[in-house]
Amino acid sequence: MKREFSPATTLYCLIGNPVSHSKSPAMMNAAFQAMGIDAVYLAFLVPDKEVGSVLNALKTINVGGINVTAPHKERVIEFLDELSPTAELSNAVNTIVPAGDKFLGHNTDGVGLVSAIKAELSIAVSRARILIIGAGGAARGVIFSIAKEKPHTLTIANRTIDKAKFLKDKLKAEFQSANDVNGIKTIKAISLDQNLINSEIDQFDIIINTTALPISPAISPVKADETTTSPKIDFLGLNLTNMKAGALFYDLNYGKGNGDIARVFKENGIIYSDGLTMLLHQGTHAFSLWTGQTPPLEAMKDALGLG
Repeated sequence: MKREFSPATTLYCLIGNPVSHSKSPAMMNAAFQAMGIDAVYLAFLVPDKEVGSVLNALKTINVGGINVTAPHKERVIEFLDELSPTAELSNAVNTIVPAGDKFLGHNTDGVGLVSAIKAELSIAVSRARILIIGAGGAARGVIFSIAKEKPHTLTIANRTIDKAKFLKDKLKAEFQSANDVNGIKTIKAISLDQNLINSEIDQFDIIINTTALPISPAISPVKADETTTSPKIDFLGLNLTNMKAGALFYDLNYGKGNGDIARVFKENGIIYSDGLTMLLHQGTHAFSLWTGQTPPLEAMKDALGLG
């Protein structure tokens, strides 16, 4: 059915660069339609130097709400009036909520990831041994919500060890108590060294890729005494297929993988998910912040092909 728009239709949008790959418009427009809300959600490609002027324009026209994607999650902060505690901790904003003449910055990435792992994959984050790959903006956006779940151990691996140590210290400063760090036995920062990680890769319950680096299936070379090839996963030299059975590999990216990746993980007894389930759950939290209503989860799932 063709949708009708009028001068009373409220605009919601996504800003980023690029945005052509985004599935947020399909998901959010399905949500508005399911709830009978007169609104439309569009994606706007915004160059770095135009972020401030675009936000000012959106405030002028009384936008209903804004999502923010890379590379603007940190850049938008200087143009906002207030930050939620989570956004302030992570120094990243993915959801902007208008409040009168003010823009309030939130970050729903972390709660979205935790909700996706628990609700869609039925995996406990609490008491899990977790490895975070990367220590940039995406890692900061999710790691505090993960820490609130009280995993058993939390290891941050990054090519630049200083960034991993900085994030570790920030976690400890936020969650330090008299006896431990929010029930977390160990928080470690390590170099993204394939030999170091491969030596203990079967100890992790959950590995989360927060980098933008692609993951691809690869076929390992055939030895002289082998008759078949052995499928592997090609990612930073890590032996991901050596993860223990039932462990989860979660890639924050979506739309960059293919069915072969999921197949190889499944053949090795490893659970795999790309970031589509996280997109769903961070989107439901953004919808609630904007509208004050319970989001239509099933309609949003269907729009993303997750139904």
